[in-house]
Amino acid sequence: MKQKGKALKGFIWFLVFMFVCGMVSRGIYAEQMPRVITAKIVERELDHTVEGEGVLEAKEEKPLLLPAGLLVERIHVKKGQMVKEGDLLLTFNTESLKKLYEEKQKELTLADTRLKDYESGVAKETQNRQRAIDRASEDYSQANSSGQDGVNIAQGAYQRAKDALDSFPSLKEYKKKAKEKDGEYQKLKKEADKKDASDEEKCAFEEYAAQLESSLESRYQEEKQGLKEALSQREGELSAAKKEQGEKILAAGRALEDAREPLRVEEATEVELRQLISDIKKEQGIYKEYLDKEGAVFAPEDACVSDVLLEAGGITGETGAMVLSTLGDTLYFTGNIVKEDKKYVALGDLMTISFGGRYLSDIPVLAIEEGEDGGYKVTAEISSQDRMIGENGTFSLVRKTDSYPQCIPISALYTENQEDFVYYIEKQETILGTELVAKKRKVKVLDKDEKFAALDGGSFTEDELLIVGFDKEFETGTRVREEE
Repeated sequence: MKQKGKALKGFIWFLVFMFVCGMVSRGIYAEQMPRVITAKIVERELDHTVEGEGVLEAKEEKPLLLPAGLLVERIHVKKGQMVKEGDLLLTFNTESLKKLYEEKQKELTLADTRLKDYESGVAKETQNRQRAIDRASEDYSQANSSGQDGVNIAQGAYQRAKDALDSFPSLKEYKKKAKEKDGEYQKLKKEADKKDASDEEKCAFEEYAAQLESSLESRYQEEKQGLKEALSQREGELSAAKKEQGEKILAAGRALEDAREPLRVEEATEVELRQLISDIKKEQGIYKEYLDKEGAVFAPEDACVSDVLLEAGGITGETGAMVLSTLGDTLYFTGNIVKEDKKYVALGDLMTISFGGRYLSDIPVLAIEEGEDGGYKVTAEISSQDRMIGENGTFSLVRKTDSYPQCIPISALYTENQEDFVYYIEKQETILGTELVAKKRKVKVLDKDEKFAALDGGSFTEDELLIVGFDKEFETGTRVREEE
């Protein structure tokens, strides 16, 4: 009884030891995995920041900048005339303004229709693609399930063949059992073992025993060889089942990956259409403002009319309508931007200007002109107090886009062979439990700024985790662990 207790206690300590070893091994295994930082998609606006350098210029003269394409009805001032802030300078033809306003309304209606058609088409394509993804997912699950069934059957047959071979007796045991079951052998042996057995009975037993011995040895080798061949056959069938399962899963997985390919729309993108609508509304708002004032343009401040560049019946262009010599204590700040940034700057946008660490905020853009180097110049007006003509500074302004439903940190976006993609994590069940595996998915980028990228709708669900940081290099299929 004491020996049984000691054995039980030893067995329990063995189990504890094995459990501790397993936990240590699992910890080492997890420590070797890349640690990743994850994030989910968010709905947000993008910030397009425009930056540049500029210089302070004298404000003795400045052009009266007006929207291009407006018909001048009458000029109310002359060259050299002094004007007060709010004095009438010129008036636009109101009929021309109404026509321009109505044309912009037609453009706005057309742009709205195009945007709705675009969104409807994308929604339909997204719906069709989702159905394709669902079918491909079902096929993938079916391929995995059916393939596993075949592997399980083959595994069972292999195990039975292996057990049969492992349990096959030794030659000695085989002969012993065969002799015990052989009636003739037992009969002759019994007669030969008698005390008064004749020489003839002994001889008969010896002859039969020798024949049986030879026969059993041959039969033993045949049966054992048959079991080996059966095991080899079952092993081949198991290997074939696993190969077939892998091929089915691979084919179904590729079909699922193809179904998840991002939509590619050849027409104008959503961001372009929304930007177009925003620009049309801004131009229409300018016409509405002048219509409300019956086409009147007033002096923005006390000044002297240095020159009149238009006459009645003229059309406003890119240059100013007249030149005013200002009388206030202010200066111009003129900055340079590249051609690509012009679409993010409009009259009235607020910029921040810096002069060696001194910042001026919420300074409106007064003018945007084409520069000599293919870029553009933006002009703003600031106080001349404590500043000198020719002083250099820097400026920045931010144009916010409309809200995008699917935005990701820019650190999650990769580009390879002119294609954008994102790594995300997927849960997989293994013998070690639930593990996280890095996966790769192609995406279509609609727009991006320095921190975020807007993706085409439907690229990810709200619950999927995107990899935005890591401590070790990895690739698709790599097992990872999430940073806590």
